[in-house]
Parts: sequence; C-alpha cells; structure tokens
Amino acid sequence: MRIISLDQLLYYSVGAYITYTISVHSGSMWLGALGGLVVAGIFAAAQSTLASSLNSVATCCIIDFYQRLRPGIADQARLRLARWITLWLGLGVTAVACGLARMNIGSLWDAFIGILNLTGSALAGLFALGLFTRRANGIGALTGAVVSVAVLFYVQQHTRLHFFLYAAVGIAVCFFVGWLASCCVRREPEDLHGLTIYTRDRGRPDTSHSNERVGPLP
Repeated sequence: MRIISLDQLLYYSVGAYITYTISVHSGSMWLGALGGLVVAGIFAAAQSTLASSLNSVATCCIIDFYQRLRPGIADQARLRLARWITLWLGLGVTAVACGLARMNIGSLWDAFIGILNLTGSALAGLFALGLFTRRANGIGALTGAVVSVAVLFYVQQHTRLHFFLYAAVGIAVCFFVGWLASCCVRREPEDLHGLTIYTRDRGRPDTSHSNERVGPLP
C-alpha cells in the first residue's frame, strides 16, 4: 500500500498492521478480521459525533432564529423544520467532505484546526468581550468577529506563524477590535446585572444580617 497522505496512516496501521499481526500469531484469518471491526468502531464513533453536531446546529437555528421571528409557531412545525435543516446540513457536510477529499491537503487534521480556529477563536473572543467589559454591544461584537476571521485568514495564508497560536491571535483581535468598535458606537444603557464580572453581585439584596424567621407555607 502506498501512503500519499498522513491521514492514511491510521487506516493502514489498523487495517494492515493489526490484521497481519493477529493473523500471524493466531494462525487464523478469521481473527485477522478484528482489524475491520476496529475500523468500523472508529466510523461509528465519528458518525455519532457528527449526528449530535447536526442536531445541535438545527436546534440553534430553530431556537435562536426561527422561533424569534415566528414565536407562535406550533411544536410540530418546528420539529418538521428541524428535521429538514438536519437533512440539508448533512448533505452540505457530505459535499464539503467530498470536495476536501479531492483537494491536495497534506493533513486533514491540520486543515480542520485551521477551519476551526477561524470561527472558534472569534466565538471565544465574543465570550471574553461580553464577560470582561461593560461597553460591549451587538454592533461592536459583530465587527470584532468579522475582523478576527479576516485577520486570522491572512495570518494562516501569508505568515509562518504556528497553528497553535492561531487561537490566541483570533481571540485577541476579536476582543480589542470589538471593544474599540463598541466604544465608538453609542447605545442606550442596559441592565448588566449578573452578565459581567463587574456586575455579578450588583443589585442583590443583602440577607446576611436578616434575623427574620420565615414561617411555614400556608
């Protein structure tokens, strides 16, 4: 077997090496088929992970977008739409996988890390922006996320920075650009009680010195 990609080492080691080793030491080709069972187990684990991801994305689309636009929709209609979203997402992911299989990618894991950092680091930056600042708003957060993705794409394509540092770059850019953009956009003050580290205890009544006794419920 000719190895032309690093991703083929897993299947070669499981399908060829393990099968050959078991067959030689046991003297039976039937036991050598255990390598195929290991590969089937890997595909089963990947399938369950992918299925849970598709269901999560479909649920987010229904709860965060569709239900806000049409709050009075019935549960059956939302379930039906979630199933269609899951179907189309599955077809889209399959098409993307087929496209990646035809591309000249040295390592699928490195490509996965690069794609994940484009969006994952911006998401982490948004969480940090909302947690550690009191000036953040929607426009600033969206601006920071878009700029973070653009800057990180440039870093990936035109610099020699190690991919372990992609997340740090994306988070830092999203945080600082989002904070600056939020400072430039004036918005009405909102209640931030319990939303940031500075306002987590604001407005809560102090009951530590209360001597009142609560009677039984009627």
